[in-house]
Amino acid sequence: MRSFALAMAVCWMGAACAGEAPVVVKVWPKGPPGGAPNKEAEKDLAQPKNELPVRRITNVSDPTIHVYPAPADKATGAAVLIAPGGGYHILAWDKEGEEVATWLNGIGVTGILLKYRVPRPIGAAKDKPPKRVVDDD
Repeated sequence: MRSFALAMAVCWMGAACAGEAPVVVKVWPKGPPGGAPNKEAEKDLAQPKNELPVRRITNVSDPTIHVYPAPADKATGAAVLIAPGGGYHILAWDKEGEEVATWLNGIGVTGILLKYRVPRPIGAAKDKPPKRVVDDD
């Protein structure tokens, strides 16, 4: 909850400007409950598509919030939490995340992009449920 409050404070104070790198805040500063479910390091599986890379992130173990504040001259005071999809294998980071935040900024809305844990590593069987992570809280 403290991380979310910090992210919201960043939004309202305008600590970052549109077009700059987002402000990144860890969801669990002391580490995620239940530990890290993925043995492999987080990967960015960028692949070219029409000369532009398509960013797909997998093996997310340490969730973060990326705050894209709306430009001060357009800011409405509204914010939207964005959770990019990816079928439990990946996060469609650019197409369903960064591009949405950029569009929201264009209409004066702060985009808050959530990089959440992805429980099913690439190559895991699709016909079986992902390994369950039990939170200690």
